[in-house]
Amino acid sequence: MSNSTLKIGIFLLLSTVIGNSNASEKATAKIKVNCKCIALTFDDGPQAKFTPAILAILTKQNIKATFFQVGKNIKNNPQLSQLLAKQGHELGNHTMSHPRLPHLTAISAINSEIKGVQIMLKEVTGSTPTAFRAPFLKYDKRVWQSIKDNNLRAYNASVYADYKGDGDLHDQQVVADHLESITAKVTPGAIVLMHERQKTLHYLNLFIKTLKAQGYHFVTMSQLSKLKHE
Repeated sequence: MSNSTLKIGIFLLLSTVIGNSNASEKATAKIKVNCKCIALTFDDGPQAKFTPAILAILTKQNIKATFFQVGKNIKNNPQLSQLLAKQGHELGNHTMSHPRLPHLTAISAINSEIKGVQIMLKEVTGSTPTAFRAPFLKYDKRVWQSIKDNNLRAYNASVYADYKGDGDLHDQQVVADHLESITAKVTPGAIVLMHERQKTLHYLNLFIKTLKAQGYHFVTMSQLSKLKHE
């Protein structure tokens, strides 16, 4: 074997090892499944102004969703976290105060942000979260270590469904245009990200109805992960 061939072999081996080591440090945005199943997720709750209204729509549509919750909001609205959990929705970890985690100087601060929600939701609902979403979808090596230490799995999204336009969402055409835009992006195994906001309430029910009519089934984040097809 020539030196050049040996060097190429070593390079390819190292590339494979490095690629595999980095593969685990990537938040899941979509899951390969054999069914028309998707996960609907909501960030930044629980919030007294929006959570009950969102829950009412989900109850009406008879579907379950995943709520990535912020510790300071759980503290202010523990009864809402309890209600969501009691009705079969999944509660995920979205940190204690919603910071950009990589901007925090101390690893202890990152750990407190993540571990704090684990402890709080265990106390409030009796269950410890297994799903995590970083605020602003920002991660670094220290964040990944804390995620691992807390036995969490990180999820981003493949469909970002928040309305960011300037149109009036009381206008049915504005809503219709937005729905057409976001539903076109949905495919089996999609993770849909929404926020607990007033704007969401203008199109959430129609979004669900539209996808149901297309044959989609809504499951929690953990349920979707269990449906993963290799």
